[in-house]
Amino acid sequence: MENAILQANILHTQACHSGQREGGYMRVRLPYSMQTKAFTFLFVWLTFLLQSPAQSPYFSRYVGSSYLESSVFEIDLYNPSPRRVDISGYMIVSRQFVFLLPRGSRIPPSSRFSMAKKSGKGVSLEFSSMEDFLIRIPTPGEQGDYLALFDRNGNLVDGFYYASNRDVQFLPDRGELVTYQNKRVPFELPGERNRVWQFLRMLPDPAMAFIRQEKGWQVTSRLRNLRPVTAFEGAEASFVEGIVNLQVRTAFEENCRLHVVERSEDGQTFLPIGELEAIGGLTVPANYRFYDDEVKTNRRYFYRFKNVDRFGFEVTSRILEVRTDPFPEEFQMNVFLGGKGEVNLRFSSRKEQDVHIKLLDEQYREVDVLFDGKLSAQRPQLIKYNSALPVGKYYLIASTEKQRFWEEVYVGE
Repeated sequence: MENAILQANILHTQACHSGQREGGYMRVRLPYSMQTKAFTFLFVWLTFLLQSPAQSPYFSRYVGSSYLESSVFEIDLYNPSPRRVDISGYMIVSRQFVFLLPRGSRIPPSSRFSMAKKSGKGVSLEFSSMEDFLIRIPTPGEQGDYLALFDRNGNLVDGFYYASNRDVQFLPDRGELVTYQNKRVPFELPGERNRVWQFLRMLPDPAMAFIRQEKGWQVTSRLRNLRPVTAFEGAEASFVEGIVNLQVRTAFEENCRLHVVERSEDGQTFLPIGELEAIGGLTVPANYRFYDDEVKTNRRYFYRFKNVDRFGFEVTSRILEVRTDPFPEEFQMNVFLGGKGEVNLRFSSRKEQDVHIKLLDEQYREVDVLFDGKLSAQRPQLIKYNSALPVGKYYLIASTEKQRFWEEVYVGE
């Protein structure tokens, strides 16, 4: 009897490994190596989903701190997504007003949406044209204000506030908007310590203008040129084959004359090393590249981009730090975009190892395999991917014997 049971178990195990049917179901047991690969792929895919930056629109420019006193008053939203975003029904709240964006309000990919007191070049919407615009009277006493953006579901997606001190009395706050159709739309704002808020330490000034640079805010001009000239985004620096490669993207440009590239060896004193002609516009983002081959190996350098407008006003990007070690890491990968959707990929390894590099679209679907084989030690490789990619966001995934690397790539028009 025991032999019969043992024989039955052996047959059952063989059936499971060979994929035989039992009771109408196919039972298949994957080898351990395949299970590991499947689990690794799932883990990486979920990691990318979690690490993928939010694509919600956000405030990018604020001109004039007082709606009633400032002759020029403007609020800009920026859409970082490669797709058009419908912001109809979004609500913007400050201590001075609250309003709903009207039907048909949309932001094109990688573009800004400008709301102003007066119509003009680049203005998408006038405040006076909105039905659901309500003036609020701030509680007297404390100076300062906030600006909050809610989506159609009432979720707070972006916000900043400015005051002389980080701790303020006007936050948290709550209220409601009574629409033209007599519908009540409540809102509630968290305290100033909530991570949704960005803080700018300053006192309000009707002649003030400031813009978002990377993840912070920067006060720009007063009186003479109220409209900030540009907004730098996504500045990057890398060292490849003895050359420092610098890249920066502007969200918009206005009255721009040129961009100055500056370098420093201590992060404090910056000297100009080159100039780039401004090619962007009010609604057209622009990408810039600069190559610095006058550097020494095994040093540390700091770089920044500085924009100069036709009035002489300046705006700077965040500071980039670069180490000029020939092979500072076990594996390096750098991406450079060419024209018409071309992707140039340069990579190298300190030691010989197996490397697998593939290109994924925004939905993490495989577009192509760019490299799959043995990469020789300290012999940089260059791949030019000439297939014209549609406008959108892509990911380059490099798998080595010990690590995985990924680069986000945005292909514009």
